[in-house]
Amino acid sequence: MLTFDNCTATSADLAPLFARTDLDALTSLSLCEAPFVDELCAQLAAAPFARQLRELDLQGEGMTDAGAHALANGRFERLTRLDVTRAPLTEHGYDAIDGMHIVDVAGGRYDSAEE
Repeated sequence: MLTFDNCTATSADLAPLFARTDLDALTSLSLCEAPFVDELCAQLAAAPFARQLRELDLQGEGMTDAGAHALANGRFERLTRLDVTRAPLTEHGYDAIDGMHIVDVAGGRYDSAEE
């Protein structure tokens, strides 16, 4: 697992990491509370390691519908868990995530459905 919780680096700082092609063992990534999650979602969607991620934790208030749509356009072929707890998504953002067919999604309307 690679964790950048409460990250203060910019998306430009993390761009070289997201461009790497040698992260074959990376299956879990946490970017909780990053204030620039929408930008990261676009970078993640195009990252070489996106195909192998199984868990992605984006908890926090930084992701909007734009980030959700960026994720939905990504290459997350093995993603089985996504956490968007506290993300201020509208129905459009949730619909984009629904289109990803992820088995376990936490946050927002997904938590409400479990109650």
